[in-house]
Amino acid sequence: MRILRDGRKGDILSQYVAFTRVCKEQVALHGRTQKAVEEIVRICRTTDVLAEYMKSREKEVKDIMFTLYDEEEILRRHDITVATAAAKEAEQRGISIGFSQGMSQGISQGISQGISQGISQGISQGISQGISQGIVTSLRNLIANSGMTQAQAMDMLGIEQGERDKYAAMMA
Repeated sequence: MRILRDGRKGDILSQYVAFTRVCKEQVALHGRTQKAVEEIVRICRTTDVLAEYMKSREKEVKDIMFTLYDEEEILRRHDITVATAAAKEAEQRGISIGFSQGMSQGISQGISQGISQGISQGISQGISQGISQGIVTSLRNLIANSGMTQAQAMDMLGIEQGERDKYAAMMA
């Protein structure tokens, strides 16, 4: 009978904790790649971390790790695809709302300042506001759906450095 944890170095639980630490280190160095899996198994065998298990089930361990890494990558890519589609939809919706608001605002201003000037200004402001609102909505969706930071989301949408403070303020 094996003891899971008896407080001595090398018990099963301590070895599992060491295994997870090795996994995190190697994934940080190599990403979720075959190289990382190979290094995890090599390091565990040479440092006597779950060595008996690794020796008897090395192929199974590698297969499971590859499957997990592939599933995580597929989910990550799916999340980014969904977030990007949602961002594009939100941007289009923002443009449409902005255009409608701009038209409405332009017509109101046009009555008091001249129909021609008002419509032109309203459409321009509305489209600009709509685009800005669409970009803010896109940023929020990317952050919420993909776990990106604000800076990563701005990078993904190609927002120029000079515009970032404006959008950050709009998101607050």
